[in-house]
Amino acid sequence: MFKKVLGGAVLAALSIASFATPALAAGSQGGAATVVLNPGGARLANGSDGIVIILTGLYEGAAIDLDDGNDETASMDVTFDGSDQVYFAQVPQWCCSGVSPVLNIGGVAYGEAQAAGDGSAGISWDSITVVSTTGADYPIANGSTAPISSTETGNATAEILYSVTLDSLVYTVRREITYTYPNTYYDEVWTVTIPATNVAQVDFYLGGDAAPGGTDSGAAEMVTVDGKIQLREKNLESGQYISYQETSAASPFDYYFVGEYEDPYPNVMAGTNLTNYIETVVKDHDAGIQIQWSFGTAAGSYERVMRTKIGFNSEFELAETGVDASGLALGGFALLAAGAIGVIRRRARA
Repeated sequence: MFKKVLGGAVLAALSIASFATPALAAGSQGGAATVVLNPGGARLANGSDGIVIILTGLYEGAAIDLDDGNDETASMDVTFDGSDQVYFAQVPQWCCSGVSPVLNIGGVAYGEAQAAGDGSAGISWDSITVVSTTGADYPIANGSTAPISSTETGNATAEILYSVTLDSLVYTVRREITYTYPNTYYDEVWTVTIPATNVAQVDFYLGGDAAPGGTDSGAAEMVTVDGKIQLREKNLESGQYISYQETSAASPFDYYFVGEYEDPYPNVMAGTNLTNYIETVVKDHDAGIQIQWSFGTAAGSYERVMRTKIGFNSEFELAETGVDASGLALGGFALLAAGAIGVIRRRARA
């Protein structure tokens, strides 16, 4: 039996900052509601009812209570204010400091969860706006920790706008999410807009504190399929993985990291490049996954696309197209033979 995701750090209640006086620490919803897509999914252990996608959630909110008498699956919720969450096959996929987009402008990180919110000096977005939702969607009011009570399933979309004003210049990140039921993945279009007269380096990061299959540890791998990278954290005890995937050769990840969840956080906070590192030494590390797009200083709107996918490890074939050999070895076969899997309960955080 695998452990459930542990709760995040104790959070201070933060109000939305004005443009003139930005928040001193990240960890808020930025005025947005919690968005839930395919709210009736993730109830079945075989994963046939798809995934539940939570966006801009609130700590211990948007919970699913399966009421099945199993302590390991009795509580699924968002782990950090402003974090996203995904549920699949009765378990959540992100832990503790959570996952969220971070925009670094001139060495200052703006965002809510992951590196920006994990006891760091990250600054909250000035605003987060839910522009639209369609299909099987379920809003939870800003500031509410209400559970998910809807059991609707089906296709869904959402559009969210993140904004920050710095020296009278407005920087935005537009996020368009598309989910098709009962897939175990969702696709996103990210559009980063850099204003005219900007002179600061701008970098975008996505990722954070992974928990594949509701477990806090993972084995990292990178494979290349049809010329496009798939980054994965997988756990052999839970039998599940979470991955970030390139979906267009014209929109590659500039940099990436899969390994100990907090190792890339200093890069995210400083606006420096991720190390393109895949953890192949510690095969049961405290799971984390990150991607980066670097945009330089030139004004304009920059569009990037990607996929987030969750699933069972058993779906992988031994010989995938273009597989990186080291990734395959790390991906489970050697570990299974060695019996090396072990779930490590996360240490307490300050």
